[in-house]
Amino acid sequence: MNTQVFFSYMNAAYTPYHAAAENRRMLMDAGFTLLSENDHWRLTPGGRYLLDSDDGTTCAFALPETLPQGVRIIGTHNDSPALRLKPQPTLVREGLSLLNIEVYGGPILSTWFDRPLAIAGRAYSRSDNWAQPQAHLVVLPETVTIPSLAAHMKRGDDPINPQKELLALWGDADAPSLETRLADYLGIATNDLLATELYLVSAEQASRIGYGGDLYTTSRIDNLANAYAACCALCDSKPQHDIALFISYQHEEIGSHTRQGAASPRLSRVLTRLAESLSCTLDPLLAHSIILSCDQAHAVHPNYSEKADPVLRPRLGGGPVLKLAASHSYATTPRGEAMLRALCTDTGLPLQTFVNRADMRGGSTIGPIAEAASGIEAIDLGNPMLAMHSIRECASLSDQDTMQQLMTAFFNK
Repeated sequence: MNTQVFFSYMNAAYTPYHAAAENRRMLMDAGFTLLSENDHWRLTPGGRYLLDSDDGTTCAFALPETLPQGVRIIGTHNDSPALRLKPQPTLVREGLSLLNIEVYGGPILSTWFDRPLAIAGRAYSRSDNWAQPQAHLVVLPETVTIPSLAAHMKRGDDPINPQKELLALWGDADAPSLETRLADYLGIATNDLLATELYLVSAEQASRIGYGGDLYTTSRIDNLANAYAACCALCDSKPQHDIALFISYQHEEIGSHTRQGAASPRLSRVLTRLAESLSCTLDPLLAHSIILSCDQAHAVHPNYSEKADPVLRPRLGGGPVLKLAASHSYATTPRGEAMLRALCTDTGLPLQTFVNRADMRGGSTIGPIAEAASGIEAIDLGNPMLAMHSIRECASLSDQDTMQQLMTAFFNK
């Protein structure tokens, strides 16, 4: 794995829309053909295709040279916790201009203070057709910050009130409104700016840390590190008997129940169109399909080791992590576990195991949601990491490389 290329991807993927644009660039550079969902698909054996989309999702697939028996699917998500700017966000207090926010997903709010934050996302402006407004990717050159209250003025550990404490410092009272600055940035009249979806996200760069250089920190490891690995694996894929398909959803951090989320019929529609285009019968194709749901996993925290299960304790650098839950908050079944363990044994790759403590609820992934929406069995997998949902997360480069190898083997074997 080329670490510098990986870091460049992580640095550029400020929002789901930028992540999708990075995925698209990688896939197009690898020779994938762009498909429109509005057109009739003419697919050829051995072809590689990418769906044209501007909604922050990615879907691409590679075909075998023969009639496919099933579909090998890797599912990830392009979104991460962030602070979303409200409409008309600019307000003035005490001679300073501030930006008003609402919380997207479940970030660790205490980590967002006193850091350089970029303003990024997308905007829509007027076009000749009211039903087709012009879309723009946005990363403003200015950075902002959320100044914390001095320790002398705040005693105790009161919960953070996001409406009061997370307003970002934009400038002095004479600073232009954000809408005015954005219109100037886009080179349009302010009246032609119709709608925005802008976020405050970390402007800090990915970097190695510690002795030996295997550990790294950056924002949005959850879950762009897996999206990057899956994109690379699809570029390197040479499917033999099954279609290799990569899908990266939006809105996982807020529940997945949207048109772009894992609960939507998006994957099912793509699979139906694939079967029709290739003259396959859909039900047997689905019966021979499998989803590898790839989202990050919790490593044992050295300062909070009691938070981990007493036996199953994934560690940074120990390789990818199979995720299990009796509640099915992770989708892995014994059959799925057996398949993944056999694949790792055959490829000589390590595999760790994660379960929550019996007295902790834990989280979930797209796995159970995508499985229910598509009717295809899913296996939940991720790389171990620390500080999940912090503005600055931590993981292992060797695990990232191993995950990419495992995903490539999943597509090819």
